[in-house]
Amino acid sequence: MLSLPYRVVRSEVIESNKEFVFNTIANFYTWKEWSPWLILEPNCSVEVKNDPLKVGHYQKWIGDQIGSGEITLTEIRPKNKLTFDLKFLKPFKSQSKVWYQLEEIDSKIKVTWGMEASIPIFLFFLKTTLQGMIGSDFERGLKMLKEFIETGKVNTKLIFNNQTQVNGFNYLTKRNSCAIPEISSSMQNDMKILKNSVEKNITPDFIFSMYHKWDLNNKICDYEIGYGFTKNSDFSTPAGLTSGKIPSHQVISLTHAGPYHHLGNAWAALISVQKFKKIKLDKNIARYEIYMNDPTQVEEDEVKTEVRIPIRS
Repeated sequence: MLSLPYRVVRSEVIESNKEFVFNTIANFYTWKEWSPWLILEPNCSVEVKNDPLKVGHYQKWIGDQIGSGEITLTEIRPKNKLTFDLKFLKPFKSQSKVWYQLEEIDSKIKVTWGMEASIPIFLFFLKTTLQGMIGSDFERGLKMLKEFIETGKVNTKLIFNNQTQVNGFNYLTKRNSCAIPEISSSMQNDMKILKNSVEKNITPDFIFSMYHKWDLNNKICDYEIGYGFTKNSDFSTPAGLTSGKIPSHQVISLTHAGPYHHLGNAWAALISVQKFKKIKLDKNIARYEIYMNDPTQVEEDEVKTEVRIPIRS
């Protein structure tokens, strides 16, 4: 069968020494701390065989939401490069070559994570989407690897909630589009505009964000950030802002404990649940996240955010 090759490469700079970074990646017993896939289903079955840091080191996983697969260390270039064979068995079969390249730059270590794979030629239209999705996974993983190596832990925890009906709410928001890597600074700026625009006596019940578009291929997002009100609120809508009402609806949701830069884990996990359980989306309501406390008032691992995907009743 004719196939179409594709390649995904992402990098991250880590403050550590080359040997420690190399040994961490070459040891599957550490992967439960930083793998972008294992974080999505903490209770999935994982089996590790053979000695770390040696060719033949092996990991197998079986999950309800992340599927199943296996990965084997096949080539070692000490302190420089590790190569693995990766096989996905479910929800579909595929095989690829994965590698990690280490480079010392100004007393720091640049880790490059790459993958070379292929898809059947008749699925050519999925190539760009796959590259975007896998690239996003690599970015999440490298971010966690960096934190794990530099601090000894990763502050990201997923607490899955039951599917439920939630009450509707009114909102007052600032809508914007930006490059995904710039979303944090863009949202902070929008919140400043919002606070300076509204009347001082307006007190929201919560702060939240809605996502209308999240384009991994072009790295562009379209979002709204602002205030949510659980009761009818009587206020005028300042110029440049948007107001409206979201009706009561069904959601699947989870609570993320940890800093906002790890929220990608929460969204990836919830989307995985929705896809594997084939839950139908309510396309009339955008996905959104509610910020449950003030990150300036609690420790980093106590920052809580609830992410919600509206679904059909």
